[in-house]
Amino acid sequence: LVGQHTIKACFGVICGIETITVTPGAPVTLVVLETSGIITADGSFTINAEIQDQHGNSVPGQTIIYTPTNGSMSGPTFMPFATGAHTITVGWSTQTIDVLIVVNGGAPTHYETSGCEDVIKAGTTCILDWTLHDQFGNVLDLAVGGGISWNAAEGVFTEGNGTYFATLIGVHEITMLSTGGISHSLNVSVDHGEMSYLELNASDTEITADDQVFFNTTRVDIMGNRLSVLVPSGNWTYLD
Repeated sequence: LVGQHTIKACFGVICGIETITVTPGAPVTLVVLETSGIITADGSFTINAEIQDQHGNSVPGQTIIYTPTNGSMSGPTFMPFATGAHTITVGWSTQTIDVLIVVNGGAPTHYETSGCEDVIKAGTTCILDWTLHDQFGNVLDLAVGGGISWNAAEGVFTEGNGTYFATLIGVHEITMLSTGGISHSLNVSVDHGEMSYLELNASDTEITADDQVFFNTTRVDIMGNRLSVLVPSGNWTYLD
């Protein structure tokens, strides 16, 4: 073993002592003390690796290379990114040892939504999906974020089936807040829906034979949203 060792020799009652200093021998073997671990995406794992001589003494000054299948390394410390099982290959000379690290999701940080990006017609619905993520975008169980309360500025949102029913034209905000303190909002664009009827308004209903009447035409959809429209001359029918 490395260190200072004392050798004592005696001839009768007369003894002599010699101190011998032992340093590491030639590097022979790559050794990794822990070859597996479980961490979260927010955590890290430091690999304890060394090069030993033939008697198991640690040999300093050797270059050890760490190659992860995911995430990054800061020296011997592994910093993950994605969840799942990942391998860090520890290499020295021609020798390699694999360290298996299981990475679980980190602390929840934000929600992401999809399904209502397109323009929605008034009187119709879109289905909204939402997922919970950690700081690296890994998908987490929704239960981790706690209960969610929803609020739609216009229209009706039903959490049970994730549907948003559009009523008023314009850009409207849907907000969500979890009991875990995570908030999220999205904008939904609503356009005029299916036409219910065409409204025709005359500037006057009694005129002289040399006067004119002006008509305003308004398209009204099934939700009551109004839109002034120009009706082509070929679409008009009139007498006299």
